[in-house]
Amino acid sequence: MYNAYYQFAREPFNITPDPAFLYLSPTHREALATITYGIENRKAFILVTGDVGTGKTSVLRAFLQDIKRDDIRYIYIINPNLTFQEFLEKIFRELELEAEGLTTAQRVEKLHRVLVDEYVRGRNFVVVIDEAQNMPVETIESMRLLSNLETSTYKLIQIVFAAPPEFEEILDHPRLQSLKQRIAVRARILPLSAGETAEYIRHRLSVVSTGGEPAFTPSAVKMIAAEAKGIPRVINILCDGALAAGLRAREKPVDAKIVRDVIANQEPAATTKGTAVRPSWVPVAVGLLTVLVVALIFMLHKAFDVLEQHKAQIAKLRQPIVRAKVAPVLREQALLKAKQAEAEVAGQPPTAPSEQGATKDPFGAPAALGKRDGSRDSAGWGPPADRSKRAKQFPRKAVVRKDDTLFRMTVRAYGFSNDRVMEFVKQNNPSIKDVTKIEEGAMIVFPPLDESLKEKR
Repeated sequence: MYNAYYQFAREPFNITPDPAFLYLSPTHREALATITYGIENRKAFILVTGDVGTGKTSVLRAFLQDIKRDDIRYIYIINPNLTFQEFLEKIFRELELEAEGLTTAQRVEKLHRVLVDEYVRGRNFVVVIDEAQNMPVETIESMRLLSNLETSTYKLIQIVFAAPPEFEEILDHPRLQSLKQRIAVRARILPLSAGETAEYIRHRLSVVSTGGEPAFTPSAVKMIAAEAKGIPRVINILCDGALAAGLRAREKPVDAKIVRDVIANQEPAATTKGTAVRPSWVPVAVGLLTVLVVALIFMLHKAFDVLEQHKAQIAKLRQPIVRAKVAPVLREQALLKAKQAEAEVAGQPPTAPSEQGATKDPFGAPAALGKRDGSRDSAGWGPPADRSKRAKQFPRKAVVRKDDTLFRMTVRAYGFSNDRVMEFVKQNNPSIKDVTKIEEGAMIVFPPLDESLKEKR
C-alpha cells in the first residue's frame, strides 16, 4: 500500500507475530530467561503474564525457536479451550502414542512410562499453553496430575502458561489452590516505556527500510508513544494508520498532525449539539443500535483473534528460525530473580539450582537406569543395557562438562546413584567440597564401589 512511497521492502507494522521483527525489551528478555531457567531446571509449572498486546506470544515463539534441539520436545497449544481428555490427546499425538480405548487414568499412567523413557534418554518434554485464561477450570485442575509425573528427583514434564494478569484471579479459585502453589517460576511482561517505544518503532523500520529516510518525525513518535501506552499491538495499529494517512497526504516523514488525525478518527465522533426535540423512541432505538454495534464489534474482534492465531501458526511453519539472544548479564539477573522468587514461595533460602542438560557419557556407552537383574521397578525405569558388552574398569576419571552434576556423572560411572554414592565419591576427591556443586573442567576420580554400597542400591 504505502511501501513504495516510504521505500519499504514490506509492511513494517503488521500485527501478526513475525520473528523477523522480534524486539525484546528488558522485561521481555527477563521473561525469556525465566522460561529458560524453569525448563533447564525441570520446574513443573512456569507462568508468564502480561497485558493484552504486550508481546507474550512473541516471547513464547522466541523461546520455541531457540530450543529446536534433540534434547527437548514440545507441544504448542494456541487454543486451550479443551477438556483434560482432549488435552491428553494432543500430547499423545505429539508423542505418536495410541490412546484409543484408554481411560484418563490409563492415559496418565502410559504417559508416565513414556516420559520416564524420554528422561533416561536425556530429553525434556515441554507443553506451552498460550492464552491460558481460556482453559476451563476443570482442565487446569486436572493438570495438577501431570505435576506428579516425576522421578525421585526431577519432574518429567514442564508446563508453561502465558496469559493476561487476570489469569492470576482464575488461579485463586479454591479448586486451583494446589496447582497455584506449585507455580514457583513467574515472569511479568510490562508495557514499553516511551524510550522503548521509540526504539521499537526504529527497530521495525530498520528491518524493512531501503531508503534510509525517517518515516516519522520525533514529535509523531512521541505522540504515538503517549497514545499507545507501551502496548506493541496498539503501536503497530497507530503506525500503520499514520503511514497510510501520510501516503494520502503525500507527507514524508509523517508528522504529529497526521498522527493526531489518525487518533481522532479512531475515537467515537462527538455528538452534534442542538435544541431540537427528539421523539421518545429515539433514545431506545439508539440504545438498541449501540448494543448491536458493540456485539458485532465483539464478534469481529473474536473472529480476528482466531484468524490471527491461525496466521501465526502458518507463519511459524514458513519463517526461518531466528534465535533470540539474551544478554549474559541480564540473563543471569533474571535467573537469580527467578530463583529468589522460587525460594520465597517454598519458604526456604535460595539455593543454587540443579543443573540439567543432555550430555554424552564421557566414559563411552550411554548409561541406563534400572535394577541389576534387568527387571522393571516401580518407578518405571527400564532394564539397563547389556552390561557384559560395556564392562567398566575402575578407578575411572572424567572431566566435568557444562551442565554436569555429580548425580548424573555417578549414574554414568556406576549405572545408578544416590546420596551415599555421591558422598563416597566426594570422600575420594578432596577437590569436591559440596556434592551439589562441581566446577566445569574439574577432573573427578570414580573408585570401585564398596560392596556395601552395591548391596543397598
